[in-house]
Amino acid sequence: MQNITELTEKLSKYKRIREAMVEQDEKDAFDNKIANIEAEIKALTTETEQEVKKQKRSISHEKLRNQCQTLISELKTLLHRYEGTQKEKRANHPIVKRRVSTLIAQGIAGTVKRAVSKELSREKVMKINLDALDEAKKNFNLALRSLRDALGGISSENDAFIKAFNSEMDEMISEVKEKQKAHKETSVSVK
Repeated sequence: MQNITELTEKLSKYKRIREAMVEQDEKDAFDNKIANIEAEIKALTTETEQEVKKQKRSISHEKLRNQCQTLISELKTLLHRYEGTQKEKRANHPIVKRRVSTLIAQGIAGTVKRAVSKELSREKVMKINLDALDEAKKNFNLALRSLRDALGGISSENDAFIKAFNSEMDEMISEVKEKQKAHKETSVSVK
């Protein structure tokens, strides 16, 4: 197969010969030869362009691959450093285990808070019965004391988790009272 340079030279030679011709049928024959050579040149050019694009693409892919490898190794290094500092922090701080009773008290208080907070909208706040909520607090308090006795090993002087539960419930009850009071005041001022 001929290269583009040879084909270009051949094409210019055929064009010069064709221009020197007088007879139309001879010109037509050379027109076909010229068209065939131009088609070959175009095919070779397209093929060459595709190869160049392919090479550029593979070079850029290789470049990206190398950059990714570098980034991955840097991220691994950072992760190892971070994990090392976390292990050091954990080693410096003793693990404090919370008592089961404390976990239960916090869970109950959190659940009750979430339930009550859903009812604190202007339309629903007046439906909350404060006496029943206070009664529920007392019942939960009794349940926590019974739980403390049932679990054993927790001294009866250790009422910290029960006190914490009571203070959270008291905060919530006072918030409900404030909202109900504000709602009553706005209802009266509207009338």
